[in-house]
Amino acid sequence: MHRTVITAKYPACIFHFFADEPFHTQAVAFGMGAGVGQRQREILEELLSTYTCGTLVLDADALNTLSAYGVEILRKKSCRIVITPHPKEFSRLTGKSVETLLSDPIGAAKSFSKEYGVTVVLKNNRTVIAEGDRVAISLTGSPVLSKGGSGDVLAGFLAGTIARGIPPFEAAVVSSYLLGRAGELLAAERDEYSPDATDVIGYLSKAIRSVM
Repeated sequence: MHRTVITAKYPACIFHFFADEPFHTQAVAFGMGAGVGQRQREILEELLSTYTCGTLVLDADALNTLSAYGVEILRKKSCRIVITPHPKEFSRLTGKSVETLLSDPIGAAKSFSKEYGVTVVLKNNRTVIAEGDRVAISLTGSPVLSKGGSGDVLAGFLAGTIARGIPPFEAAVVSSYLLGRAGELLAAERDEYSPDATDVIGYLSKAIRSVM
């Protein structure tokens, strides 16, 4: 990532942009642990306007920043976008209640995808992936994945999958399915309550092998 210097400041990574260097990478995940504020808004706007060569995966505080400062900046994007909200984050993005969204999650995800030209991964016990009129539903999963940090794992795994050259919609389907499968395998070997998101990471390879 020649155009960025990444400064580790646990648990976030802060990006400092340099206009005189090219920014070449196939996928960027942004928002996890970043916080919400004017600086985060500036970073997001910078990414949306200057990142042109890949796919931007927005999760967590990137979504909260959009909710706080307005989703209209998504219309000005210069790259492909995947958003990965859970129902409460999606409620803040759309201005609709969680109950309304969950009464028709497919319709809600498709509507937002079409309006803003993004791929939507609406995380729940049945995750809905929408890209325009294309829709898939991931049926894998476990209460293990209700722990904090599981969404961060999905965002990172999704970005890595896209970086392998898989288009955003297909990558979102694959990543959602495999994360859910990893949660199932982990719960079967241990239990549904004590594992955390770090444990799930260790089972992603088992999930991949289970479908090969």
